[in-house]
Amino acid sequence: MEKDIIKVDSCVIGGSIVGLWTALDLAKKAQKVLVVDKTYIGQEKSNVDICINHMCNENMYDIALKAQEKWLELKEHNLDLNIELRGSLSFALNHEEEDNLNTILRKQKQHIENFESFIIKDKQAIKTLLKAREIGEQVRSALVSVEDLSLNHQACLDYLRQQLIKNGAQFWGSDEVIDVELKDKKITGLITKESIIKADNIVLATGAKSKILLDRLDLKMPLRPARAHIVEYTSKTQLPQQILNYKTKFGEYICKSMLNGRNHLIYTGLEDQMQATWSRDINQQVVNSSILEMIRILPILEYADIQDCYTAQLAVTPDRMPFFGKTKFYDNLYVNIGLNSSNYMLAPYFAQNMAKLIDKKVKNPDLAIFNPDRFMLDDYKIDYKAIAESETTIQTLLKEFSDANEQPAPEEE
Repeated sequence: MEKDIIKVDSCVIGGSIVGLWTALDLAKKAQKVLVVDKTYIGQEKSNVDICINHMCNENMYDIALKAQEKWLELKEHNLDLNIELRGSLSFALNHEEEDNLNTILRKQKQHIENFESFIIKDKQAIKTLLKAREIGEQVRSALVSVEDLSLNHQACLDYLRQQLIKNGAQFWGSDEVIDVELKDKKITGLITKESIIKADNIVLATGAKSKILLDRLDLKMPLRPARAHIVEYTSKTQLPQQILNYKTKFGEYICKSMLNGRNHLIYTGLEDQMQATWSRDINQQVVNSSILEMIRILPILEYADIQDCYTAQLAVTPDRMPFFGKTKFYDNLYVNIGLNSSNYMLAPYFAQNMAKLIDKKVKNPDLAIFNPDRFMLDDYKIDYKAIAESETTIQTLLKEFSDANEQPAPEEE
C-alpha cells in the first residue's frame, strides 16, 4: 500500500508538554506544523508536578524563573489552567540533609530578589503551619517556600491543544515514527504507519521514548532510564494543603493534595537502581518503601487508603541537564529532551527558544551548555569521577566544550 506524502515546515515528534509548547510557538510564527504522537495526545498520565523553589542546579535557576514568568502570565489571562501558587515544605531528617536545605536557601536568595522562603527547626511551629496533629520524631527542620508554582497537567495540555488548533497546527495521535529516510546529513523523510512526512525541520521531544529514534539515527546521546512511581491515596483525616517534599541521595518524594479529593505521593528515583529501567511496570517494593519514608515525616499517612498506582518513564542525561538545540550530525534535526521531572515547569522557556532557533536561526548563548552533541565528539572526553566530585568541574568542561564547538551566537531579538 502506497503511503501519502505530507509536506510541512516543521514536524514535532512528541505530544506532551514540551512538544506542544514548541509546536505552538512555531505555529504562531506562521509555520505549517505537524505534531506526531504515539498515543492519543494528552491522555497518558504525566510525571511529577514541580516546585520551582526546589530547583537545585545553579545552571537552571534563571531559566526556571523565566519559565515561571510565562506560566504566571498565563495564569493572569486563563482561569481554566488551574495554576496554583501553593506553599511547600522540604524536610531534613539528618545533619547532611539539613546542610543541603541551608545551601539551597542560600543559593536561592542569591538568584531571587525579595526571596520569601525560610527554614524552621521548631517542631511545634511546623505542626502549626501544616495544621497537623503529629510530625515524625526524626524531622530536624523544614525549608518553607511561601509560594510554589503547581500545575494541573491535563488542564495545561488541553489549553495548548486548543491554542494549536486555533493557530492551524495538525495533530496525529495514535501514530509513531517507525523509520527514517536519510540523505547525506539530512533527514529527508519520517515514515509513520500511515504516511511519509517531509519536513524542513524536525524537533524530537519525546522524552524517554527519544532513545528509540536516536538509536535509529546512530546518535550516541547518552540517556539512561529512571521511573517515577505515583501513588494515589485517600485519608479519613484532613491532610496538609501544602506540597511536602523530601529529597534523599537516591531520589525525591513529593506529597500533594489533588482537586479530586485524592492525594498523590510521587517518588522519582534518579539514583535508585530499582528505578533504572524503561519498564512501566509497578514495583510494589518501591511503593511500600515510599510510603514508609513519608510516614517518617507525616505519621498520619500510615492510615491512608491506596486507590491507584502507576509509573512514568524518565530519560536521565549524565550531567542531569537537558539536550537542547540542533545536532551537528543532521542539518534539520533539533532536540529538546532530558528535562525529566522539570519538563512541565521549564517547557515554555525551552520551547520559545527552540522556535527562535528554527524560525530565525537565533541562538540563546545561555543555552549553549545544553548542546546535544556535548557527549558525542571524539575530542571531548567526560571525566565522570571528576563530575561526581565537583559540580564546578562539569560547568568548566561544558563551557570549554561550548567555546570550542559553538559559533558566536547573535544576541536574542
